[in-house]
Amino acid sequence: MNTMIRIDPIKDPVFQNRVVVGNSSFQMSMLTIIIVLVTIISLGLLGYFWLTSFISEQIGNPARATAPTLTSEVTTVPVAISPTASPETSQVAVTTSPVSPPPADPTSDPVATPLPTKAADAAPVASSTPPSPPRPETPGNTTPPSPASSPPPPVATTRPPAPPASSTVINLFERAQQQLARQRLTSPAGDNAYESYQALAKLAPTKAQPILDGIVTWYLKQGRDYLNKGRLTQPKNANAYEMYQKIQEIAPQHPNAKPFWNEILTKLKDLSEKSLQDPKPSNRDIENAYAVYQQMRTLTPDGQDTQQLLDNIVNRLLAKAAEQLADNKLNSPKNDNADNTYRKILEISPDNGPAKEGIQKIANKYYELAQNHQKLGKYAASLTMIQRGLEVLPNDPNLLQLKQEVQDSLSKQ
Repeated sequence: MNTMIRIDPIKDPVFQNRVVVGNSSFQMSMLTIIIVLVTIISLGLLGYFWLTSFISEQIGNPARATAPTLTSEVTTVPVAISPTASPETSQVAVTTSPVSPPPADPTSDPVATPLPTKAADAAPVASSTPPSPPRPETPGNTTPPSPASSPPPPVATTRPPAPPASSTVINLFERAQQQLARQRLTSPAGDNAYESYQALAKLAPTKAQPILDGIVTWYLKQGRDYLNKGRLTQPKNANAYEMYQKIQEIAPQHPNAKPFWNEILTKLKDLSEKSLQDPKPSNRDIENAYAVYQQMRTLTPDGQDTQQLLDNIVNRLLAKAAEQLADNKLNSPKNDNADNTYRKILEISPDNGPAKEGIQKIANKYYELAQNHQKLGKYAASLTMIQRGLEVLPNDPNLLQLKQEVQDSLSKQ
């Protein structure tokens, strides 16, 4: 049975005139063409932007455009220090990647292109090497810097830590201090501050110097105490000169050695001037002056002051002996006679002519007294004078002859 479908016409005025009539395949073709064109244009724009970026990179980094060569070089790169530190740069050796140098420009000077590193982008680097001075720029000799697209990695260089103090040095230093406190300066052997100083000086000279200064200081203090007491060269082991000798043995170049020596000489000079201030010095004054002279002869045997003091002593003794001779104090009393005075002169000046002549004068004086007693027939008294004269000058020919004559005269009585 056939069924008939009835289609009523569209009565809605909105849709009545919007029915598409015609071939639909043409419309689909146009839509496809539009989509393809949009795709091609988009790809073209993307390719254009990519090509522009690639060309910019190649122009900015010409080294990338050339084929790499298998060469490696070490370049000294100026690395900026932290902004808080000084603006100077330290030279850090950086091994760069194998690159081939760019072709040289024949119109420009052959100047190496520096690799700039901005201070704000560079990492702080601690360097133990001193900064090298910046290279001066000259007009017409500079090349445009290449952009720092790949800055070198930060290189950390630090100073090695100071080595710890050796336990041997510490032990030697403490031992030397203990020996100083116990006044074991240069003895006994094997346990004294000076030997510890010598061992310490081989390991740590700066540590050893205070020990040497401590030894010298002690000798200086002791020496000045002796100097104030007048102990210049005596008694043994307790005088200023021996303290000076100790310093000379251990530290002859010490800055306090020479000044101390000058102090000793100055003290001696003062003593020598004071010892003979009296125009008629007593025996004690002469003895003190001679003691000073002996000290000066020990310290400065060829010094001008030493010889001058000796001359002053001899002249004072000669004057005193002449007075004793005039007063007939020939060889008595015991501590005040011409014979003792002349002999004292010969002790300190063995070749002194006036002293030898003075002894001969004493012998002649006894000869005259003996002759006077002989003439008076006082042979015993004459022999007494002759004997005293021979005590002064045992081989005097005049006294020996007179003695024989007096003895002959006595034998005839």
